[in-house]
Amino acid sequence: MISIGELQRLIKSDFTRNVGTLFTGNGISMAVNLLSLPILSRLYTPEEFGSIALYVAIAQLIAVFVSGRYDYALMLPRKSGEALKVALSGVVLSFYMSILVAVVLYFSYDRLLAFFPHPTFARLIWLLPIIGFLLSVRQILSMWFSRRSRFKFTSQSKVLQTVVANGVRLPRAIYANGVAGLWLGFVVSELVALVQGMFFFWKHDYRLLRTSKKTEFKETLAKYASFPMYSMPISFLNSISTNLLIYAFSYSFSASVVGLYERFSKMISVPLDMVSSSFSIVFFQKMSFVSSKRRFYRRAYLVCLLIGGLMNLPVVLWGPKIFSFVLGGNWQFAGEMARYLAPLMVFGFANKCIGTTFSTINKNGVMLVWQLSYLVLTLGWVVVFRDHSVLFIIKTYALLGALLNIVLGVYGYYFVKKADLGTV
Repeated sequence: MISIGELQRLIKSDFTRNVGTLFTGNGISMAVNLLSLPILSRLYTPEEFGSIALYVAIAQLIAVFVSGRYDYALMLPRKSGEALKVALSGVVLSFYMSILVAVVLYFSYDRLLAFFPHPTFARLIWLLPIIGFLLSVRQILSMWFSRRSRFKFTSQSKVLQTVVANGVRLPRAIYANGVAGLWLGFVVSELVALVQGMFFFWKHDYRLLRTSKKTEFKETLAKYASFPMYSMPISFLNSISTNLLIYAFSYSFSASVVGLYERFSKMISVPLDMVSSSFSIVFFQKMSFVSSKRRFYRRAYLVCLLIGGLMNLPVVLWGPKIFSFVLGGNWQFAGEMARYLAPLMVFGFANKCIGTTFSTINKNGVMLVWQLSYLVLTLGWVVVFRDHSVLFIIKTYALLGALLNIVLGVYGYYFVKKADLGTV
């Protein structure tokens, strides 16, 4: 339990103020998304939403791979000049890795295209390596601003990105098809956020560029090689796990089923992800410096469970009715999905908030093993029972995933406790 004194200290801390700053921006973004949901869900079909959901999931997967997760390494150097070398080295690595992805895409193009029913994707798929690179640079910039404690800008950038994405998608009539409108909303919003971040960096930090030399990039990449070796595979697997049902439904069912799930994700999962992204960034910063890591871990984990539970309670009680009212009668089944996935959402949310714990105590290998186990068990379950109904797969997947997340939370506390005692 959290005592009154501990709760008061937590509220007054820099950690909480920074979380509050990010949460404000994410809250506004969430409000914009929720307000646009009833409109966009009536302008575009489930099949169009499903196709774009798979496209975005693949682009995010590429971004994690090409970045090598050197954005996480930005928090480790004591000097900002050294951290900038890590950032620039990560950008260079992302560029060359994107070329590698393009080569792989060339040889697997026909197989990948089979998952996208709309002919527009025949051209859009070729842009995946470029979009993955842009997303990777955005990840690096975002972590750089977090290191510099510029959480206000990060918050404002999130709001701008959300407004642009929804604003581009609203004039459905001007697009030849729905896929083009949804795709442009995604790409334009990412480009706007990237350009804004680059201008902000140039305005405030360009002097630090003088401390970085191209000849040092190779040495810097080697120095922090543990991140592509451990953090990148962990994040890669986590990205697959997060979008596992999108991949599974695309393979076993239709784009329309994926679209129903995507609307659930937008309405329920995305708000949770916004909160967790705010929490996890500041948690990582704070966890690196606190003396009693287990106490901080315990408090943060319990608070996250409480927040996740409260946010999911209405979905458990009135999921189908909420979705029918907000999105329309055709989306009622998305509410059924949300109701049964709620337990998984709560425990997954808590672990996302404190997931960087294993990086701060040099136990990335443990997290990697868990991610592999989670992916094998859940994906194996979905594949084995793919001939069953969608609802059966969702129910059993949610139960298994929730149990695995509980195991990870308990295991994390065990290692944090040993780290405090100096036995790891």
